[in-house]
Amino acid sequence: MPTLVTITDIDDPRLEGYRDLRDPDRTARSGTFVAESRLVLDQLVASGRYPVLSVLTTPARLEAMRGSLERLPADTPVYVVDAAQMAAVAGFRIHRGCLALGSRGAVLDAETVLTLRPSTLLVLESVTDPDNVGSLFRSGRALGVDALLLGTRCADPLYRKAIRTSMGAVFHLPWGRYDDVGALARRLREAGVTIAALTPAPMAVPIAGFVGALRQDAPVALMVGNEGVGLSANALAASDVCVRVPMRPGTDSLNAHVSAAIALSHLGRTGQASSEP
Repeated sequence: MPTLVTITDIDDPRLEGYRDLRDPDRTARSGTFVAESRLVLDQLVASGRYPVLSVLTTPARLEAMRGSLERLPADTPVYVVDAAQMAAVAGFRIHRGCLALGSRGAVLDAETVLTLRPSTLLVLESVTDPDNVGSLFRSGRALGVDALLLGTRCADPLYRKAIRTSMGAVFHLPWGRYDDVGALARRLREAGVTIAALTPAPMAVPIAGFVGALRQDAPVALMVGNEGVGLSANALAASDVCVRVPMRPGTDSLNAHVSAAIALSHLGRTGQASSEP
């Protein structure tokens, strides 16, 4: 069990990593991230991918947190403050009474992710909403995705809102960044990966038809675009096939992560081995 450290001064420098959490860039600049809630902390520890630097909690949450804290290395600091102090440090009320500070490490590039030989790859282009990014990780983990690649304009998967929405799935799935969608598509094709661009366009093939013609063990990259405008013309042109989720006539579109989840469910890769540790 880590040692509990009670802190009474909100200006204590040991709390620096938890300050002003509404600023999405603050932790990224320091090479850290903040995870919220006991359940997400459990996923962080279970993944073993990111070191836990410290935990911040309240006296009222200590008993409920005991099992989670016992899974931490013994030298992990656990800072205890009251709820009002936690809110003052973070900049808003923390309803779940638990925050954890983790170390980011280096971001993987596309080439490194591809060395993992993912069978099902999710490629995100300009998905800027952290909740959508988190939901794509959560749905992806549940529905057989082995890894994700995110364009440089995508939201940070290790921003606290994305982590929270992912329910910790971001800690389990390998992910990396890519710069140019055309260059990425060429590299995927060299690796024998079929690239399917998800779009509501009428010319796209219904997802069930695409899956029916696909060899079950064929590597697939499903590309998902921006919440408002979808995939760019470059991404659509770079894909091998455009696929769509059939919708009732008169319906404009589905949310990006909902569309992706439906498409992944059709792919039916949940029984395959994943790239998780």
